[in-house]
Formats: sequence, structure tokens, C-alpha cells
Amino acid sequence: MQEQAPAPNLTSQSSPGGLGLASTQLPLTARLDSWYDSQPLPANLRLLFVPNGTEPDAQPGLRRGFEALLAAGELERYTAFPLQYEQQSARSSEVWERLIATARLDEPTVILIQHLGHGGLTPRILSDLRAAAPGATLAYHDMDPFGRGKPLPPDARLITGQADVVLGCGVTDFRQAFLRSGARRFLYAPHAYDDDRFGTAWTPSADRQFDVVFIANHNHSRLPWRRLPGAAGRVALVRLLQKRFGSKAGIFGRGWQGLGAQGPVAYSDQTAVLRSAWTSANWDYFPAEEAYFSDRLPISLAAGVSHVTTRHPGYLELFGERPGLHLCDSPESVVATVEKLIAAGEGWLIRDGEAARQFAWDNMGQHRQARALLARITSEEASL
Repeated sequence: MQEQAPAPNLTSQSSPGGLGLASTQLPLTARLDSWYDSQPLPANLRLLFVPNGTEPDAQPGLRRGFEALLAAGELERYTAFPLQYEQQSARSSEVWERLIATARLDEPTVILIQHLGHGGLTPRILSDLRAAAPGATLAYHDMDPFGRGKPLPPDARLITGQADVVLGCGVTDFRQAFLRSGARRFLYAPHAYDDDRFGTAWTPSADRQFDVVFIANHNHSRLPWRRLPGAAGRVALVRLLQKRFGSKAGIFGRGWQGLGAQGPVAYSDQTAVLRSAWTSANWDYFPAEEAYFSDRLPISLAAGVSHVTTRHPGYLELFGERPGLHLCDSPESVVATVEKLIAAGEGWLIRDGEAARQFAWDNMGQHRQARALLARITSEEASL
């Protein structure tokens, strides 16, 4: 690829989208994590963190963030309790009892519990946890997308109705799913990327295997009420990329076939895959959810490659118009935008990718998410 034309005109692909249910509140309540960098945390803040994941060091990026806050004196005490990991080798009820004992010993002011599914949570356990740390704020943080086709699992429903605050990654259907389960206070908290695992330093090279890569699974349900809203659009995008770019489109993920299909990619290998191309493309399963993005967006930006993806309501307020992130209203416009980006040439693409990487570091890393979560939980921020 040779250096070509000046920057492409992408205004037709990046004009503001329509706003949904919570749009009038977005400037106040839906913010990127970087907004909280300067917000003070309460004195004598003691955190008990129950991370999502079955590994002993689940959520390592967030843990490092909390440890940094402890080292800086912004946390008086910090303990991580890997509940789901412990439940793999002991009776669930015994592990819950150990969590309650830890809360009694540590006297946390905030108990932050992440995604729960079918781990044996009961009303009595929640009552005992409350009694073990009287006065502590109980916060439930769940980054899974819920709504049509994906209901909350039983433990999530139970804790949602008892927590002081629930944090989720969308403000329309996702929010409603938590409110229906009894959430008292719901706050927006966007996805972030682990900045040790992704977005590592690199010198951009002109040696790229693909013009565009796509990383996502093809999840198909024969039951109409279980089909995700953006599933058809995702399939359409893959077919269009294969038709337009052929073998220069790398299609990664389970379930895809045909030209360019590469099979699954390990979660931690995404940066290397993204950097094998000039651009990355995506179509979300929940394209109408206001202010929502999965961790695919920050991971893609952090890789330092131009990212073309679904425009959601509320993105203008979150992101504005910026290099590196290109928003589209249809699978067809995603492909057209990728074409324009490729036509701009190597030098322009490298600069655009570097702008994406810098924006991700400045706004969307877990080194910022750790502080932002605590600032949200302990603030008087209005509930959505």
C-alpha cells in the first residue's frame, strides 16, 4: 500500500445519532471513566472486592488499580476475595460464609461484588453479609448485557434487589432489566480494558496481513425470543467484508465460515490480531442500547488501529467526533468507511490508529476504571 490521498471525508458516517430514553441525562450521568480522575474519594475508604472470574487472580487490571489506590493512600484497606474461584473447590455455602467472615474482620465501607450467576446466593447470606459490615455500601457491578434474549441469572436478580447501588454498561434496556429486578439506584459504568494485557507499546509497521479484521463470535439461536437484536447485522457485516475484501479480511471468532475465516482467537491475543490489519470492524449485538459498548471497543482502540463500529445513541456525548473511532449506522456503511480509510494510505492510517491508542489510554484503561467505580459508588450522583 502506498501513501495516497489526504484524510478521507467521513462526515456522512459520523454524524450525530438519535438519542434515546436517557439522552437528556447523559451529560450528567453517563461519563467515561476519565471524568472521575479529579473527583475526591471519601476518607477512610475500606474496600472488599469480589471479582468476576474463576481464576485465582480474576480481574487483574482492576486489582492493580485498587492496589495503586491503596499505595497512594486513597484506600485505607483493600481485600480481594475470589468467590467464584473458591467455589470450584469447596461447597458454595462454605465460601459464602468465608466471605462473610472476611467482611466481619475487615470492616469495609464498600463491598463491591461483580457478576453473579448460579452460585447459591440466598437472602440469608445477604442478610448475614450486611450484618457483618453494618453501614457498608453494598454495590453490584455487572458488565454483561441484559434485556431481550438474555435475562438476569438468579443470583444477579437477588443481589440487584438488595444492593445499595447497581452499576451496568447501558442506560436503556440494560437499565430496565435491573430496575425490573428491584434495583434501588442504577449508575452507568462503561467497559474498560486491562492496560497491562492490551495496548502494549509498539512501533506501527506497514507490514499488515489484512486490510480489515473482525473479531466476534457467530452466536445463533433457533428460538426467535432468544435471538439477539444485532445478530442479523453482524452476519450481514461479515458477508459484506468477505465479498468486498476477500482474503484481505480476517474474520476471527467461533462459527464463521468462508473466505478469510480464521477461527477463534484467545482473549489475550486480540492485540496481535488487531495489529495484523490496517483497520478493525465490528457490529454490536445490541446496536440500540444507549451509551453501550463492550470491552471490544476499548481493546480495539488501545491496539492502535482505526476502529469502525456501530453507532449507538449517546455516543456523541461520550466520544464526540474524534480520530481513530469511526461510527456507522449500518453494516453497509461500516464497509464503505473501511474502504475510505484504506484509500487514505498508510501514513494517515498510522496517525489515526495512534490517536485511537492515545484516547483509549487517556480515558478507558482499568487504571482509571478502578478509581471511577469507587467515585461513582460513593458519590451523590443522580441515579439514571
